[in-house]
Amino acid sequence: MNFRVFLCTMWSFFLYGMVSFQTAGQGSRYSNFSVPLDIPLYLSGNYGEIRSSHFHAGVDFKTEQVEGKKILAAADGYVGRINIQSGSYGNAVYLYHPGGYMTVYAHLKEFMPEVEEYVKENQYRRKSFEVNLFPEPNRFVYKKGEMIGLSGNSGNSTGPHLHFEVRDLGTSTPLNVLNFNFPIVDDISPRILWLAVYPLGNNSQVNGSREKILLQVFSRNGSYVLNESLIQVSGEMGFGIETYDFLNGSSNRCSPYTAMLTIDEQVICHFRLDSIPFDMTAYVDSHIDYGEKVQSGRIIQKLYVDPNNKLGIYATSTDRGIFRFSDTLLHQARITVADVYGNESVLSFMLKSSLPEVSPAPVPKDSSVVSTFRYDDLNVFEDGDVRVVVPEDALYDNIYFQYEKILSCTGCLSDTFAVHNVYTPLHKSYILSINPKNLPSEFRDKVFIARKDKDGKMVGYGGEYRNGFVTTQLRSFGRFYLAIDTTGPVIFPLRFMENGQYTGGQMLSFTIKDPESGIRNYNGYIDGEWTLFKYDAKNDLLTYLIDEERLTKSGTHQIEIIVTDDQDNISHFRSSFKCK
Repeated sequence: MNFRVFLCTMWSFFLYGMVSFQTAGQGSRYSNFSVPLDIPLYLSGNYGEIRSSHFHAGVDFKTEQVEGKKILAAADGYVGRINIQSGSYGNAVYLYHPGGYMTVYAHLKEFMPEVEEYVKENQYRRKSFEVNLFPEPNRFVYKKGEMIGLSGNSGNSTGPHLHFEVRDLGTSTPLNVLNFNFPIVDDISPRILWLAVYPLGNNSQVNGSREKILLQVFSRNGSYVLNESLIQVSGEMGFGIETYDFLNGSSNRCSPYTAMLTIDEQVICHFRLDSIPFDMTAYVDSHIDYGEKVQSGRIIQKLYVDPNNKLGIYATSTDRGIFRFSDTLLHQARITVADVYGNESVLSFMLKSSLPEVSPAPVPKDSSVVSTFRYDDLNVFEDGDVRVVVPEDALYDNIYFQYEKILSCTGCLSDTFAVHNVYTPLHKSYILSINPKNLPSEFRDKVFIARKDKDGKMVGYGGEYRNGFVTTQLRSFGRFYLAIDTTGPVIFPLRFMENGQYTGGQMLSFTIKDPESGIRNYNGYIDGEWTLFKYDAKNDLLTYLIDEERLTKSGTHQIEIIVTDDQDNISHFRSSFKCK
């Protein structure tokens, strides 16, 4: 290559790189990643969406509502990790790339044959369906665009799709995929649905109340407005919004990339979703109005920061995003929301400030309040039959701790205890101990702590009987009681008939479930040898694909399935079948 050609090539590379930075968001990175599918790209989920107790770590590509689409390597690399789980990511493969990146492909149906065989060998060697494998470098090498598997619906997936991530290889931190200039069309601005205003000081008020207010937001002539012409505020205030982004070709609600609050042109709070380490993602419950999510389903993202919120997404958070109104002036507020592609929406509103009243801090009116729990200290509450220990940094802010004993039915194992309320999030587990009554000694290893969900279904949280109490660790407050489980899990044949005749490649399937304490482990055996049964937790489904390589002889075979629940109750299923 002569110098002129080289110079032209480098100039083209530079211009392409500049275009990459200009067409995506502020956090854009030039990359040579290609698309991981050979079908048109449409998203059903994007980076940073608010999920159950975490931020979404990648993007979800639609696969035309079916399984079996070709999954392609986004860049040259080798398989550095393979993870098989009954829930979570299901079947997932991790490619390690030169340049310090890793890409993740989750919820797959199948890997390539050479990887499938490697996984199966390790499952049989470890006698476990769930495995987390790290092949030696360069054992499985793929070029950009080569097929690495088939899309599926494995793990905690609610429908066929590809979950795709780009991570920093050194730290395994997931990065915003949309900053890598994938060819995704988006000319739709985010939508703003609700504004929340929070009085945060002892003497703060909004519209004459010490309680938060929610105001519906309306779109008019391309702008977002409130019906209220003026909001009365006094003292320390925080703000939040319910907002979603939408992409072309999809009706799914996604997450905006950035949101910024300004008051009188001063930036008060600004967050941007570029990278969120896995050990920080649980702080999502502090980033949102958790109580509002539980109560109404609305996801209000706060534009202020709780004292124990350690997320690094806040580019600016002056005084933790809390603004003190202590004059008698009008103030202009503006919330700007944008996506990675520069589409933005703006909500403007006026605030009328007044001097805060000088009065004692309000006393909680709720008679169930028994103590003040601090987020930065160890908190202990005891009341004869119950003990609650909340460690330091488990709370996001100080709370007025609520407690109430609710008398249970005659002959029950314990009263029901209202331990604070379900509207307060926790970052760490706390310890709950309950003193049983009328518990026969032979059932001490079968007792556990439980609660009823919103549908009245019992949810078990385990527990160990020791020194007169049943103790467990919990990540949520609520109403708890003691229950016992002396019944083994249910094993029910679906696609299996005793003494039925089957051929290689046919699938046998069974339902396994435990409605009380939950399933702990499961194993399947054929002719006394451990055999690979695959478990789909979301569907309570256990399956075995007749493997002619390992089931070599024809004739009658003995099958046994053993399932154990969390209270060590064991169920067996034994039968026989025939192979040609």
